[in-house]
Amino acid sequence: MNEYEIIRYPISRKGTFDVGFIGRNKHHVIGLIEIDITKPRKMIRMLKQNGENISFYSWLIKIIGQTIFENKYIHAINYRKYKQIAFNEINISIPIEVDIENKKVPIAALLKNVETKSVNEIYEEIESYINNKLEIVMCLGKQMI
Repeated sequence: MNEYEIIRYPISRKGTFDVGFIGRNKHHVIGLIEIDITKPRKMIRMLKQNGENISFYSWLIKIIGQTIFENKYIHAINYRKYKQIAFNEINISIPIEVDIENKKVPIAALLKNVETKSVNEIYEEIESYINNKLEIVMCLGKQMI
């Protein structure tokens, strides 16, 4: 399977570009959403009681990855005029906080192919980033060692 595909926008979308271009000079309104997470929290609690290693964060990443995979055009980037590059693999970068020399340091962790992994696998991968401090320090450069 190719890593990506190039898709042409339909002609009907050309007007959208004009509206978007004009809108760049306007004021923007930030919107907030509220989501009821009562059911997911109960599900996560039950899975933990059954011995699963998962967290709300790993569950959320899985949901985001699966949603993007099913609607990959929301993950696409614009390419030249009236084209998009839609990626077939879902890679999500997340911040991870680690202790380095008694300081909390945020670093980016890349979770690859999230759409193919279970919530438990995502949780384990996040934990391995947190616990492998030596590898992180080596990646950051010798000035931190």
